[in-house]
Amino acid sequence: MSDASDVETNVLRGEILNATIDDVLIVAITDARGIIRHANTKFCEISGYSADELVGRTHRVIRSGYHCRSFYRAMYAAITSGKIWRGNICNRAKDGSHYWVATTIIPHMDVAGKIDAYIAYRFDITAEIEAGQRMRKLALQDPLLGVLNRIGFSQRLTSVLHRHPTDARDVALALVDLDGFKELNEQYGHDGGDVVLETIVRRMGEVCGDRGIISRIGGDDFTLLFPFAEPPELMGAMLRRLQAALERPISLSHTDVTVFVSIGYTFTGPECHTEAALMKRVDLALKEAKKHGGHCIIAYSERLGNEVLYRQRMLRNAREGMRDGEFKVYYQPIVDIRSGEVTACEALLRWVHPVRGVLTPCAFWEIFLDFPLTAEVGRLVRDVVVNDLAAWRASGGFSGAVSINLTSADLAEDNFVKAFTDQVAARNLPPDCIVFEVTESMLLTGARAERTRQDLLALTAAGFAIVFDDFGTGYASLGQLRELPLQSIKIDRSFIANIATNERDRQIVAGITDLAHRLSIRVVAEGIENEEQCRILNEIGVDALQGFLLACPVNTHMLSLAVASARETLLKIADWPLTERPSRMPPVTVGVGSASRPG
Repeated sequence: MSDASDVETNVLRGEILNATIDDVLIVAITDARGIIRHANTKFCEISGYSADELVGRTHRVIRSGYHCRSFYRAMYAAITSGKIWRGNICNRAKDGSHYWVATTIIPHMDVAGKIDAYIAYRFDITAEIEAGQRMRKLALQDPLLGVLNRIGFSQRLTSVLHRHPTDARDVALALVDLDGFKELNEQYGHDGGDVVLETIVRRMGEVCGDRGIISRIGGDDFTLLFPFAEPPELMGAMLRRLQAALERPISLSHTDVTVFVSIGYTFTGPECHTEAALMKRVDLALKEAKKHGGHCIIAYSERLGNEVLYRQRMLRNAREGMRDGEFKVYYQPIVDIRSGEVTACEALLRWVHPVRGVLTPCAFWEIFLDFPLTAEVGRLVRDVVVNDLAAWRASGGFSGAVSINLTSADLAEDNFVKAFTDQVAARNLPPDCIVFEVTESMLLTGARAERTRQDLLALTAAGFAIVFDDFGTGYASLGQLRELPLQSIKIDRSFIANIATNERDRQIVAGITDLAHRLSIRVVAEGIENEEQCRILNEIGVDALQGFLLACPVNTHMLSLAVASARETLLKIADWPLTERPSRMPPVTVGVGSASRPG
């Protein structure tokens, strides 16, 4: 009785086990040739095939085409050698849908040790795989616009380049930037900005269709990747159509706004077939478009690449030149127009190049794009000026003032005002022998501009004078006259150049001079190159003159000769009485051009 009961119990346990397996596992058993001999219920349910449709066939019936041949070759190599294989497989159901299964294939041996069957156990992991795919897609996709983000763009570009020959020119990349988008965002808010971005992306898709792969790689920066680009002339025409479409008015907050775009683009080629190379070139092209004022399309050219190489070489040589003491400070006298005395001079940077000779900053302006190098140059100029002033006073030489142009890099240094005040005091120099010049670019709106104003006020409180350089060339010059404690202004040479022939320029200079004098601010005219300019400026009433007609910039040892020459030149050309009487303003202590500006 007990034996019969045990048998019934074992049978029941087997039935329960089989039922449980059928509910959870997808099971298939094949012979040694891979012919399916058994397919359980779960296999039939997930594949959509009946057991009769599966038995007698191979697993090729459910292949999805997702995996490459090497995937299956590796699988077969393992199981035919008697090893257990585990992995995830994407299969295709009868209705064409795909599903994923975590698979274990176990070879079964007969008594002779030969494989006579394969048993495949599978779990349905479609939900997990699809969830992972969705997460990966989100990681590669811009959440607002649905296009690729920077990471997704990088992966897609790498994939496209991998499929194209390195010498092919059939891949193009365009970088699209929205001019003035930041201001638009501030005016209409982020919701308005989002509407603009969504419209831009939609129009990109309408123009480019399936030819272009759109990515958003920054706030208002987009890339367009063309895996099979048109020839250069047709690509340019297509981008012009794109620009026209993007610049159509966009309805926003009951009004229409227009967003102009700048586009730079390039093609692959033998020397440009990596993501880094393409991005470097397309970025250069976009910067060139921005340099032209935006709202234009620029293709990368060899000239742009050569300019970058030149700047890199210039920076390297400049750093070596700083190390080797090739950068010097020259001085250009500034002459009081009524007394003929040189009461100040301008400190100007010169690069005494071992091959190219003495260079002015206009020949090496690229180095001032490098913030650390600009700061190093500023320290050099200040050190030289302080040392020269101390030496002149000790020897009874030049007793006037010297002015130094400040840069944002100078004021970015910690405790700049205190450090320089202490440096001047250590050499027993009065603060009023040094003047600092500033330009409008340093005083634009923003947190940095406010700190600049505070530093200038601190310099004034310490006894240093402030001069506004290049007056008249910016947009906010008059505002600075009101806000800054200015001692002098320097009228930009662009207004002086044609003053003898251009009545409008003459009236502008006269108006600036009159306004400055009403505010007790001295006026210096720079860029003096002929006698007629001197006579007109005297009639207008400017206070001091600076330019090559009077004296060229010279090194420290030649300054006394330059000072004497400047006074003598003015005496020769002046047809107005020179007097030792002080002019209507206090003694001039005017600005000395910039360490970063040509003299």
